[in-house]
Amino acid sequence: MVEKPTIADIARELGLSKSAVSNALRGLPQVSVDTAARVKAYALERGWRPNAAARALSLARSDNVGIALVQAEQLLRSEPFYMNAIAGIERVLSPNGKNLLLRTIEAADDELAVYESWITEGRVDGVILFDPRLHDPRPRLLMQGQLPFAVYGESSTLSPTELVVEETQTIVEHLASRGHTNALFIGGPGNLAHERDRADQLVRLSSSRGIRVVATNNDYSIEGGRKAARDAFGSAQFSAVVASSDLLAIGAVAEVSEHPGTSVAVVSWDDSLLCQYSAHPLTALDRDHGHYGEVAATQLLNSAYSIGLPDLPHYPSRLMVRASSL
Repeated sequence: MVEKPTIADIARELGLSKSAVSNALRGLPQVSVDTAARVKAYALERGWRPNAAARALSLARSDNVGIALVQAEQLLRSEPFYMNAIAGIERVLSPNGKNLLLRTIEAADDELAVYESWITEGRVDGVILFDPRLHDPRPRLLMQGQLPFAVYGESSTLSPTELVVEETQTIVEHLASRGHTNALFIGGPGNLAHERDRADQLVRLSSSRGIRVVATNNDYSIEGGRKAARDAFGSAQFSAVVASSDLLAIGAVAEVSEHPGTSVAVVSWDDSLLCQYSAHPLTALDRDHGHYGEVAATQLLNSAYSIGLPDLPHYPSRLMVRASSL
């Protein structure tokens, strides 16, 4: 007996995504007429028939909200950011009867496969995206699959760029008030949209205050911060370092401490207990990751379920000035 093909089988054999095949078989308008006809004809030829029970389940509400985090296993062990963000998301989901479905994956390409599976199987009613990328393929895929999504880290009242400008101005004013004229920016991975925006705005706004900034990128790790500082100090002199995460900042402080007589101020774009209780407490932006999680969850519930939750207010981040930049 020939086994009937699955949607995944048909997608592979036709060179299409699972979401495209699913949309074609369900008669949704996200695929062209020609593609829909080709998929349906091929599926019938191969003996595919819809499973009524599975279809009913796929069209019903799951009351699940999905999050897929790339390379999160090691980050969850060392970086408090994700746990604070997820705690904020849960503060909105739980009272509204929604569940969080969390997947940790190794590579960005695998993340797309997770979303295609969720679209096809109806496992979640919406998705919260983390770490928007340059030329990010995820929004297009989710829109094609009619799966609502919200982006973590956005303000309810400011655009992503306006939010970065606000945070950057706070840091630049601090550096200028202490007479710095040369600074190093240690950003995270260069394919992330917010890292590009932070570097661009820091260079632009610092220049207007007479501060020259050189930007570099690394992974979010202590060793990444050490390496970036070590490489930069080997070729130029800086009086200040701005690091895009607490781990990068701690790495930069560790590298500076190995050069006696070197006076370099270090500022972290994110605050944490690591910054507060380090042997050399770090000046840092007090960005409320939990609040941004609440904002993303609120936006998603309003989009996916039309609940009508009120927008949350925006609270500007404060700079917590500590020993590392005094």
